[in-house]
Amino acid sequence: LVEQFTPWQQEHSDGSVAVVGRTGMGKSTVLQMVEKELRVPVFYGDVRTKITRPAKVVAWLSEVFSISPKPTSEKDLIKRIREDKTPVVAVDNCHNLFLRRVGGFEGWESFLRVVNETCDNVFWILTFNQAAFDYLHAITGHANYLRRTWVLHRWSERQVRRDIMLKLRRARPGVSFWDLLLATPRPIRLSPPPGP
Repeated sequence: LVEQFTPWQQEHSDGSVAVVGRTGMGKSTVLQMVEKELRVPVFYGDVRTKITRPAKVVAWLSEVFSISPKPTSEKDLIKRIREDKTPVVAVDNCHNLFLRRVGGFEGWESFLRVVNETCDNVFWILTFNQAAFDYLHAITGHANYLRRTWVLHRWSERQVRRDIMLKLRRARPGVSFWDLLLATPRPIRLSPPPGP
C-alpha cells in the first residue's frame, strides 16, 4: 500500500485502493497494519451487516468519520468529509454494501460516489471478498470505479515457511531455562541404598 499512498500524498489523486482476496487471505490483517505502515492517522470502519440504502450509508459513514451533527444527505456528507483532515480511511467488508437483487445496489452506488468525490483529500483502502468483487466487476462491464486493485493470492507452503523464518530472525527469540530453576536451592537428600 505504501507504493500507492506515497504518490497520492504528493498528487492527491487516485486515492482509492481495493484489497481483494478470498476468505482467510489476510484482508483484515492488512487493514490492521495500515497505520503502522503508512505512519499517518487512520479511521477504521467495518461493514458488518448489509447496508444497501443511501441514507444508511450516509449515517454509517458519519459514524466512521465521527461527524456530528450527522449529515442529512450524501452531498452534505461529501462536503463534510472534504473539510475533514483525516488522510486515510480503511473499510473492511465492503461486499456488504450491496445485494444481488433489484434495488440492491443503491447503497453501493452511494458509497462509491462518496469515495470518488473525496479521494483527492482522503486515501480510501477498501477490502472485498474475491467472489463479490468479481461479481461487481462483471456487472459493471469490467469498469473499475476504484483507482487501484490489490489482489491477495494464496501463499505456498514455502512462502509461509520463509515468512515465519524471517519474522523469527527479526525477533531474535532467545532460549532461556531460568523459569526451570528453583528460586531457592534445596538440598538434595539421598536415601541409603536398599540393603541385601
